Formats: sequence, structure tokens, C-alpha cells
Amino acid sequence: MSRAQQNTTARRRLVPAALGFGLVLALAGCGAGQITQTDTQVAAVNGVSGQAGRIGVRDAQLVFPPSAARYYPKGSDAALVTTIVNDGSSGDRLVSVSSPAASSVNLQGSTVLPAAFALTAVGPSAEGGTSASAPATPTSAATATSTSAPASSSAGAPSSTSAPGGAGSAAALPVGRITITLVNLTRDVRPGETIPVTFVFANSGQVTLDVPIGAPQTPRS
Repeated sequence: MSRAQQNTTARRRLVPAALGFGLVLALAGCGAGQITQTDTQVAAVNGVSGQAGRIGVRDAQLVFPPSAARYYPKGSDAALVTTIVNDGSSGDRLVSVSSPAASSVNLQGSTVLPAAFALTAVGPSAEGGTSASAPATPTSAATATSTSAPASSSAGAPSSTSAPGGAGSAAALPVGRITITLVNLTRDVRPGETIPVTFVFANSGQVTLDVPIGAPQTPRS
């Protein structure tokens, strides 16, 4: 075999090897991209959700601490925001909310949940906008059973305003407003931590959620 023929044969052998090496690099790059873009993604929702029978507690979270300390010190109060949805065909009622991380929990507003109805627990900035169908009358968690309006009262009637949203979503249901405040926290609560909160309903039982602190409403300075 001449020298020219030997060089041609060697080049032919190198071409498949180079193509194979390039394919390995391309696959490695794709794999790295998948790990970076998908494995590190987190949910956009800040709160936690749970279910008690046909009652859903959605996106429950503590309002981000309003103080400059940016955490809730022991002995302070914390507002809890959430949406409580009755997807059932019969009415129910939020009897109480409690947490071992607070001395008590204060509820304000009608806690009646007619069928196909939602209660929105609003933060301090929205308290003034409580709807007329959910009057802000103080009721502690311990006495909610005796002070909440019965299902037949006008306080349990659906609100005249409905939050915007698609059909079948919680936002499309008639909405009433309440406030839920954890009073006298028994320990410091910081962002990244959770505290157990139990929601008790008259007919649907109860659900306990590990509630986090939500994201700040304004960017850090």
C-alpha cells in the first residue's frame, strides 16, 4: 500500500471517531441544561393547601412581617391569609382556627360556608374592605361555635361580589371576607420556618397545615 493510500485510510477512520465524540458532548450539554432548567424549579405559590372533606384550604400563609425586623418575635401577633372553599352541595362552617405556636387565634367576620362559596381571609391592609355579607364582629377561636351566625342567617348569604376567575375555579365563587390573627406567638417565627395551624369545620372535620411566612409585598431595599 502506498503512503497516499495509508493517509486516506487513516482519515476515514478518524471521521467516525470525531463524530462520536461530538455526539457525546452534545448529549452531555443537553443533560446539563435539563438539570439546570427543571430540577431546580420551584412552585410560584408561597402558601400551603389542604383538604377537609369537601372544604379546601388554599394558599395559607402568614403575612410577611410588617416590622423592620422582618420576622415575628415571640409575643407578637401575625395575620394569616388564605382562601377557604366549599366545593360541596351542603353548607358548612369554620368553627375554629388554632396553633400551638400562638396563645389564641382571633376570627373576625361570618365563618359560615354555604355550598359553592368561598371565604377569603385578608391581611391587615384589606381589613377595611370586608364585605357587608361578612360583618367584622370579633370572635375568638374558643368561642366561634357559639358566636358564629347560623347557616340560615343573612350573614351566610353569598356576597354580591365575586372575584374574577375562570369557570370552576375558587375565584369564580361568591366570596365573603374574614380575618384570622394568631395572637401572642409563643416563639420567634422567621421566614423559611413553618408553624402548624389547625382549621376545624362543623361538618367536614379538620385539617392541620404547616403554614409558612409569605413573600414580602415590596422588594428589599
